[in-house]
Amino acid sequence: MDKLDKAYLIEELHLDLITSLKLVKSHWPKHNEQLWIGDIDLEYLHLEGSTRFDKLLTMFVDAEGYNFDIESIEVNSGKVAHIEQICKASYLLTSYLETKSFRDPICTHYNPRWAKNVVHPGGTRQVILDIFHTKPVKSFYFNTRGVEFDFLKNMKKIDLDEFFMEGNFHKALVPDHGTLVPHILRHKGVEVLPKSMIDAHNYYKEKLSNSNYKIFSNFELKYFSKWQTPDKKQASTIVVFKEKRPSLKSQIKAALLILSGEIYVDKYLSVGHRKIN
Repeated sequence: MDKLDKAYLIEELHLDLITSLKLVKSHWPKHNEQLWIGDIDLEYLHLEGSTRFDKLLTMFVDAEGYNFDIESIEVNSGKVAHIEQICKASYLLTSYLETKSFRDPICTHYNPRWAKNVVHPGGTRQVILDIFHTKPVKSFYFNTRGVEFDFLKNMKKIDLDEFFMEGNFHKALVPDHGTLVPHILRHKGVEVLPKSMIDAHNYYKEKLSNSNYKIFSNFELKYFSKWQTPDKKQASTIVVFKEKRPSLKSQIKAALLILSGEIYVDKYLSVGHRKIN
């Protein structure tokens, strides 16, 4: 049984869209609840990406998860979290860096148990947002129990009849917080995830399994010290931290850039890659 101190419950009701629409139209107005869409500043969102992902990365490296045969499982089922969430984050980072944002809105709602706005579904996307993003983020937002924030003035109420009948998004309801919390994901995004996760995993599996692959860094790497070399000429990946003591976020940022093979520069670090010798 789920503990009530969890941020949110995840068990969706298995209902057709017409039944779901009837339920929300009869229930939400009683509490002044509504589904919105628009941009939300990150300061209004509770993002726990770095804290949660630190544990996953540590488990991933300690258990040599990069050597795992990912095609032996049902990918994106959540059964092997430290394998699936790492490769999902690696793929999502590549997607994110194309435009410095996500193409689809994230899904957020107010959590009365924590008195915070949380992201769900989209737990791995929030890792990327927490570590890389600084600007407002486009989001679906559900104001549980009719809560009101200033940012709602700049958001648009969604026409429920139109939205529940359109076909681009998966829409489901989760009984939680004494109401029905909407879970929204774009169908195409869900469909491409398994293959994209497999490709991301096999990319770093091949790289990290190569004895010639080395990383140079001006600071001891938290997760990839096994591959670290003091000889810059030997390195296929160059990581330069610009802080005297890199923060946990910067360390995780570097780790994801190492795994994904993405070139990146900001005021905290730079990561570059070249062909393995």
